[in-house]
Amino acid sequence: VARALEVPLGLLPPDEAANLLLSVAGMPAEPPHSELVLAAARACGGLPLALSVAGGMLQDQFGGVADKAFVAVLTEDHGEALREGEFGDEMVSVEDRLITNSLKGYVGAERRQVMALFELFACFPEDVPVPTTLFDRLAMAAPPLFGMEAGTKRPHLKVRSWLTGLKKLSLLLGTMLDGFFMHDIVRDYAISRCEDLAALQRRLLDAIVAARPEPDGWPPKGGLRHGTAEWYVAVHGKWHVR
Repeated sequence: VARALEVPLGLLPPDEAANLLLSVAGMPAEPPHSELVLAAARACGGLPLALSVAGGMLQDQFGGVADKAFVAVLTEDHGEALREGEFGDEMVSVEDRLITNSLKGYVGAERRQVMALFELFACFPEDVPVPTTLFDRLAMAAPPLFGMEAGTKRPHLKVRSWLTGLKKLSLLLGTMLDGFFMHDIVRDYAISRCEDLAALQRRLLDAIVAARPEPDGWPPKGGLRHGTAEWYVAVHGKWHVR
């Protein structure tokens, strides 16, 4: 965010890490904590983002119960780290392992479409909330961009439900009112796993053109309300033409 003060976040000690994990999961967070909760927090390496993702998994996939199966999922390692990170390769491995396992744990009927939406966020600029109304327009103009068949009924409502699902897993930040974006670490993860980012950007750009509100295009920047789909395209549309 322009002119915002940057506050570096270090690694959390065990009790604070456990508090954050449980708070994100909507569970009582006051110590003392069980050994399994502390083991889950240790598996996250004290990293705030990893703990938030794990908390989303605990709530959404394990019903708030930190058992041995939950800890086992957190410690599964498939060599996910493909990028560099602020705290070194070991911490990158922890972050990427948690993101990978969170995505693997999503078992909804529309998993393929949710994964397509997650990958699509690799195309958007860093720390810029993407208006929900833009997703609405894109879904209605180009359902295949989100893995849906052309002619899908109410595609924008489906995309909204998938945005909510990714937010519950702590893989997105933001709200329906203000728009959604990814933490920079999650965004880096999405980029590192995108097989052809340039091709995906072209598909997104085609969808933006197809979703234009007027036959001759999107309106210019002057007088547009901040946070609308029109504002996003006027201000940030050039990001997608590179």
